[in-house]
Amino acid sequence: MEMEKDAWLREALFGVLDVLVSKPSEPVLRLRVNVTEARYSFESSRRAFRMAGRDAAAALLEAAELVP
Repeated sequence: MEMEKDAWLREALFGVLDVLVSKPSEPVLRLRVNVTEARYSFESSRRAFRMAGRDAAAALLEAAELVP
């Protein structure tokens, strides 16, 4: 089960990377991602975690005013 949790967290980080590679108009340097909390259930999927990572990264870029 622990390995499955790691895979889901990895998917969330891939979602963050999806956005960082495709969205910012300027390079984002020295970014550290700390996962402070992750909840899942048996109904959760890796895709859901990837989409959550994308949403979080998009919100981060918007708050930092790095996207037009």
